[in-house]
Amino acid sequence: MYIGKTRVPLNVLLLSIVTCGIYGLFWYYTCATDINGITGQERVNPILFILSHFIPFLPLVFVHKIDQTFIEIGQREGTRYESKFVLWLVLYLVGIGYLVFMYQSQDELNKVWQIRSGGVNRG
Repeated sequence: MYIGKTRVPLNVLLLSIVTCGIYGLFWYYTCATDINGITGQERVNPILFILSHFIPFLPLVFVHKIDQTFIEIGQREGTRYESKFVLWLVLYLVGIGYLVFMYQSQDELNKVWQIRSGGVNRG
């Protein structure tokens, strides 16, 4: 059973800002890798996800796929997850969607790690 590294969502944001997005690219890679590890199949290609960030709006395709995968993971792992894609899309248009996406996605991954390591957080 795949268990990734627990990260503090606020630290993910701060490191991304402080490093001018370099840590963010690393995090996108690890997020995609973690999602693939949880599902047991390649849902999101980590390299393509990173490269997509250099073409406006293309990352939203990957973000949507991740959101849909979180719904499936939530059903499988017993966590409560409701789609956040519309929120991320609207916030993307005002320039902060990726920050909110990163925070909420890392928080969701942490919930999965907690459940898989014997924790009880199911919501």
